[in-house]
Amino acid sequence: MEIRIPKKEEKKKVVKFLNKVFHRHFPSLIPSLYGKDKNSMEYHFVVEEGGMLVGGICAYPQDICVGDVVFNGVGIGMVATKKSMRGKGIMTTMLNHV
Repeated sequence: MEIRIPKKEEKKKVVKFLNKVFHRHFPSLIPSLYGKDKNSMEYHFVVEEGGMLVGGICAYPQDICVGDVVFNGVGIGMVATKKSMRGKGIMTTMLNHV
């Protein structure tokens, strides 16, 4: 299994995968990452099998405030695995990678 960052021009492919996994127009759920003029592929990691996406995760930079202290952190925008690939360790591997 190879985890990679998708190229900016692969946004449509990633969104199509997310639409299928979540059974809805995924960009409307998180417009700050997937809106019309947004391209957040640099924060994504994907896994392919046979040229098809089978898993993905979005881990974007986010400030975390605890009282008056601000930490550099990571927000998770989505976690997705193709239904037929669930239970095969793809997401465990991806989360460990991230």
